Amino acid sequence: MNSVRTLIFFFLICCSLVFQDNSRSTAAPALRSKLTPETDNLSKLFHVGIAKEPIHIILIEKNRQRLRILELGESLRVIEDFVAATGENPGNKQDSGDLKTPEGIYFITNVFIDDKITIFGDKAFHLDYPNFFDRQAGRNGDGIYIHGTNKELQPYSTNGCITLNRVELDELGRYITQAVTPVIIVPDLNFLNRNTDLLTKNNFRLAKSLLHDNEINAENVEFNSLYLISFGSQTVAVGDFNYSPSKNSTMSGTSRSYLQYDPVQGWIAAKRFWWTGPLRIYPEKPVKVQAYPKIIDEIYYAGHISGNAPSLAAELKSEGEPSAEKNTTGKIPN
Repeated sequence: MNSVRTLIFFFLICCSLVFQDNSRSTAAPALRSKLTPETDNLSKLFHVGIAKEPIHIILIEKNRQRLRILELGESLRVIEDFVAATGENPGNKQDSGDLKTPEGIYFITNVFIDDKITIFGDKAFHLDYPNFFDRQAGRNGDGIYIHGTNKELQPYSTNGCITLNRVELDELGRYITQAVTPVIIVPDLNFLNRNTDLLTKNNFRLAKSLLHDNEINAENVEFNSLYLISFGSQTVAVGDFNYSPSKNSTMSGTSRSYLQYDPVQGWIAAKRFWWTGPLRIYPEKPVKVQAYPKIIDEIYYAGHISGNAPSLAAELKSEGEPSAEKNTTGKIPN
């Protein structure tokens, strides 16, 4: 009888251990939420004119402490949803050291990678806060990153940065293209946006014109992607294009315009960023000995940024994208 009781006792202990182990394994994936976007609210953020290839956008919701990776194409869908941590204090960032996470439309200016795990994880993506609209509003500060951590994530626990766990930070990196992928930080999805109908009517005709210089013949510009992001008082147009200055030359590039509505002039490009690859010039006569045209000249117009739409023909003089980042080591700053 005692031996039977002993066997039953050990059986119950084993069942208990199995149950506890299963409960741990099912609890771990809870870091990710179900991919059920509030499509009605999310769609208010974006207006897609052209998307020959999927467009990836990073959305951070401070009230949910979540970072979502969105894909824009024929439809809007959420492809990843991660737990995140933002600044200790609520509200939009105003000054350096206020422990607030900024709210607006940002882009990655630099990527830092470390060879060891630190309190910031092993990589960090630097955001261009303060952006054009922040500067106009008098907001300042710097050093806002999306980075990892070597500790368990705690909500509202950073100095203003956005923190992910290390595995999901690595996953995020797959979808980020420096200076191209937008990062949108919102307090929540219940906000009012400007009416952008004038920008989107007639197949985004006005938006297209605000993405390139007035002296460029619009008929020579072919967009591969074109979309608007509108959050509160901030509206940004982004386009990826091919431009053919003549029948035997072409260049590809990306343009980003910070748009403002003027009661007299209507929508204007208050600030424009323009990056292009090499200008490729092909011979007018066919080259019979080669399968592809021979490039006879290359002119690199890299990193061009224009303010108030100066002429592309005026040498595309580069100011360099504004960034207060001084670190030249390639490592994550302390």
